[in-house]
Amino acid sequence: MKNTVIYILLFFSLFAFAQDNNCDGNCFHGYGTYNFFNNDTYEGQWANRNNTGKMEGYGKYIFANGDRYQGQFLNNMPHGLGKMIYKNENVFQGTFVNGVISGFGIFYSSEKRSVGNWSGRELVEPIKNIRQQANSSEYQKFLEDWRDHSYKWQAYLKAWNKNEKEKKMVDPPYLTTPQENIIFADQDKILDAEEHSSIRFILKNEATNPSAIANKIRISASCSDNSGSIRLSVSPPEIDKLKPGESKEVEIFVYAEKSISSGKQAISIAIDELNGWGASPINLTLNTRKSRYPELKITSTSANSAGEFIERAQPIQYQFIVQNTGQGVATNVYSKAWFDYAFGDETQPIQFLSNELEEQIDTLRPGEYQKLFIEIISTRKYRSDSIYINLEVFESQDKYGCQLSDTIVIGQSSYELDYSSVDFVDKDVEIEEVKLFSDIDIINEIPVRDKVDNRYALIIGNENYSKKSSSLNPETDVDYAINDAKIFKEYATRTLGVHEDNIFAIYDGDHIDMTREIDLVCQMLETATEFGDDVELLFYYAGHGFPDKKNKPYLIPIGVTASNVEDGISLSSLYSHFSKTGAQTYVFLDACFSGGARGTGLEESRRLRITPREERIENNLIVFAATSENQTALPYDDKKHGIFTYHLLEKIKETKGDISLGELEKHLVSKVKMTALKVKRSEQEPKILLSEDLVDTYKNLNLY
Repeated sequence: MKNTVIYILLFFSLFAFAQDNNCDGNCFHGYGTYNFFNNDTYEGQWANRNNTGKMEGYGKYIFANGDRYQGQFLNNMPHGLGKMIYKNENVFQGTFVNGVISGFGIFYSSEKRSVGNWSGRELVEPIKNIRQQANSSEYQKFLEDWRDHSYKWQAYLKAWNKNEKEKKMVDPPYLTTPQENIIFADQDKILDAEEHSSIRFILKNEATNPSAIANKIRISASCSDNSGSIRLSVSPPEIDKLKPGESKEVEIFVYAEKSISSGKQAISIAIDELNGWGASPINLTLNTRKSRYPELKITSTSANSAGEFIERAQPIQYQFIVQNTGQGVATNVYSKAWFDYAFGDETQPIQFLSNELEEQIDTLRPGEYQKLFIEIISTRKYRSDSIYINLEVFESQDKYGCQLSDTIVIGQSSYELDYSSVDFVDKDVEIEEVKLFSDIDIINEIPVRDKVDNRYALIIGNENYSKKSSSLNPETDVDYAINDAKIFKEYATRTLGVHEDNIFAIYDGDHIDMTREIDLVCQMLETATEFGDDVELLFYYAGHGFPDKKNKPYLIPIGVTASNVEDGISLSSLYSHFSKTGAQTYVFLDACFSGGARGTGLEESRRLRITPREERIENNLIVFAATSENQTALPYDDKKHGIFTYHLLEKIKETKGDISLGELEKHLVSKVKMTALKVKRSEQEPKILLSEDLVDTYKNLNLY
């Protein structure tokens, strides 16, 4: 199996080096064949994800060396069921997760057949003989899934061959789930033990061609907790057809079992379509809270009489306090009292003069209490020197009540007894809100200005590096980078005048995504300038930057680490591309190139911050960089943004974009520097870079 692993790793690395050479068909959202620079070929389905064509659905990848993969893809990687056929005719048929063999599969060679659960190169749970395989539930489920996969694969090939034969392309359905329509229908946004709730979303087919009908859409939901503490059911689990322009509300019913613990649970909702044109999965996180039970306790009692002492034939006022010392709410609380009699007193019962215990307490919340009062009297013939009273407290579940036996001594002065062994402590688990918006994020408060012709924007936010690189942990992710990019996009179109169709945005982009969009935007700028138009570009990037061994700075795509920095986007090449277009270009970089990061750098062991080489700036290029020299671009946690981005958009909002670059530079330097010192106790000072031609004039240029 060693050869298998080597080939598969090679397969994935090729994606990072692929260039946008040639597409035959629709490589944005449809069927298409894409020829890579190294003579590899992908033929299959493409899906529009964040305005970028991704290999997604069913496809066939043929290597120049004769190896080939066919099966399911997601986000440019094998994901799901697939078959890898090597040039030596060895075959792996099984499950892939984010480009890695993971799960059940079968490896065939001329010498042997290996069946079981795989993790990368290792067969971790082999099924050794035919009888074991026949009786294995995993094996049977795999065969069933594979038959379903094969049916869909054949249907896809049939449709593809038919379209090729008729020399026309299919306009496929385009299923989306707009984020603003995803609702967790829970009042306090916390799923409590034994609580029923639901998640609702709208599924849309945004295709425009009347023939682009989505068929047999299956919706399924799963939870990260495999213990069964959360139960999920989908309504409807299948949608027969969804025509272009139509939408359908889907509801996921959620129930938390009594055994659930406090914390967070990841819910994943998969949306599959008969021909592979499903929507991107919905991934969300729910706050959960463990069972919270009430605990009723009689914390003190007292007995009082009108005279100095408690005597026979005199009314006795008896009080006690019932308190809820637990974490749950007690409902329908009531109490009972009765007496024990000494020998000889059975015929002389103590009488109730008044009794409040018949009154029910509707609710007692954690820490709340209620004083209860009864009045009793004994006859003079009562022989015992003590009155033995029993108290019992009940609640609706009949589980969390209490009992107490008390003694009232005749001839004793009034008294009060404390039965509380410990003070009540509120043990509620505090769960913070999932999302907090800052003042610059309120969409309807973003200033709106007229559109500017021939103004373009390319926006990139790379945040989740650890999801695509097993060598990185979540601390290396760039906090709030996607939020930065999304809000910058709103300001670009609303305040800075960029037309919607002139904005290109990438979130968590890999090398292919970034290279393709950069090349496309540069081609558009060059075309516009050829006709003599005044063209402008706003380029924004939030994410990791990193220097190579020669201190040459790179922008880091998702999937690239410190060990292969050269697979990133060279800053000097990027500047050169922009300069050659002839467009007036404004670059905003909320990144550092010293090896640091908003959280943990790409290379945690690097204690020394490197001073990256400054790249030469030419022509009409002006760069606003978040840091100087070997500093780190810091996050502003209270605002859920980078410090640089927050103060940049803050000033654009305040001035409605009508601000000179000189004013903007002064604002950024003072505000970012001060906030970094106050909030992070660290230095961060933005820097402006430009060509010598603009040194004397840039301060008077206006952003809008």
